[in-house]
Amino acid sequence: MNVVVNAVAAAPPPPPPPPVRNNPPPPAKTLDQLFAETIVPILFDYDKATIRPTEESKLLNNAAWLKQNPTVKFQIEGHADERGSQEYNIALGDERAAAVKKFLAGQGIADARMSTISYGEERPACHVQSEDCWQQNRRAAFVRVP
Repeated sequence: MNVVVNAVAAAPPPPPPPPVRNNPPPPAKTLDQLFAETIVPILFDYDKATIRPTEESKLLNNAAWLKQNPTVKFQIEGHADERGSQEYNIALGDERAAAVKKFLAGQGIADARMSTISYGEERPACHVQSEDCWQQNRRAAFVRVP
């Protein structure tokens, strides 16, 4: 009796997986970067220092981030558009910065973390004489203080 054995070659083993590369995670953002990305300016109506209802959500988001980062100190800068006298615009910028500070204090942000300054019309965000541009200049901006 003849026995025929058909041998089938086994499939070659799969190639080894590629080596795992331990790529370092991207560098963490600095507190300054996070502040700049998160804390947004608040816009005001012409000749007003009252916080618009449409700006409250921005301020609430700013306050939430500031509560999560209780060591962050910052300055609130009051700005105005170019219309009106320099003295008037300095006073208006002061009122705008103070309104924002009062709002944030009402949200539990410690007064010792906040300072205010007014630049009036001296540091415009936009230089075109148009309502859209003037709107960008009527603001309270935030700067982190080390």
